[in-house]
Amino acid sequence: MTKVGISEIPQELLHAGSGGRISSFELAYRLGPHRVALQVGVDIAGGVLAVTLTDIRDLKARETLFRSLFDDNPVPMFVRSQSTGIFLNVNEAALRLYD
Repeated sequence: MTKVGISEIPQELLHAGSGGRISSFELAYRLGPHRVALQVGVDIAGGVLAVTLTDIRDLKARETLFRSLFDDNPVPMFVRSQSTGIFLNVNEAALRLYD
């Protein structure tokens, strides 16, 4: 998913409106003291530009928590692709153990 700034929104919507269809992008910005994170879906339906906004702040908070639990965990951990067996990520404890 593409991440854009609030100043790039008109450009993304114009791109979609001119037939360059984009499925979605992520918009993150500050509104006063608050951080806002939205998933913006854009499509053209019958000549009408359809835009959906989904608040993803809770999802982002959970992602940050998971990354912290994974990265800072003293237990060696890894993420591997089930289909290929390729390692996608390892934490620092795993690197120290197998170094």
